[in-house]
Amino acid sequence: MTSNKSDKLKHYLFIAITALSVACSGQIPFACNYLNEPKPSKTPILFGKGVVSVEGENTHACTFSPDGNMLIFSRYPEGKSYIMMFANDQWTNPTEAFFTGKETSFSADGKKVFYYKSDGDIYYNEKTESGWGNSISVGTAINTPGSTMDVIEYYPSVTDDGTLFFSRNGKWTEGRIMYSTYSNGQYNAPVDIGLPVNTGGALHEYVAPDKSYMIFNSPQAGSYTGLD
Repeated sequence: MTSNKSDKLKHYLFIAITALSVACSGQIPFACNYLNEPKPSKTPILFGKGVVSVEGENTHACTFSPDGNMLIFSRYPEGKSYIMMFANDQWTNPTEAFFTGKETSFSADGKKVFYYKSDGDIYYNEKTESGWGNSISVGTAINTPGSTMDVIEYYPSVTDDGTLFFSRNGKWTEGRIMYSTYSNGQYNAPVDIGLPVNTGGALHEYVAPDKSYMIFNSPQAGSYTGLD
């Protein structure tokens, strides 16, 4: 899975930043600081050149915490996530994340960060008074046993009401976008989002916190790159 994803994720950083620009400007009560770079517009620009976006590396899945003070991104070929913190009006240099995984999403209150591990399952860490807790599986309602390409779960995206959207099946043409609601302290049986999204493969979804829009990749007919 890693080599396939590495070859085709070079444009994700632009997609993620465009989506987060809308979220920061319209739904979160703070002014996003994009590493002191211009606020994203309709024209894609390289983000964090030499710091986040590094020559020869594949950087993607860029996520800001709800308060705007933490930036997490994933990088290949090492397959790790990195964190930058905003304090005293400046960003720290990237350091390896406190979890082992990639493609992250925060809960609405910023107290949980979700990601997927190389075993093909989705996990989260919860913030405590002393830092971040241990890695916790989202449960067997979402994570299917085994780690073959057709049963993996990845790319979590959490909305304001706690619904967890995610991708299932790492084969591009067979990828499915699913979602699971959260109630009574656990995730419910996932639901296939269905047509027309899951047509000819759909994966790597970003869902707006209020569910007003979704951005995803698909190799379906008409794709310019084979995974638009």
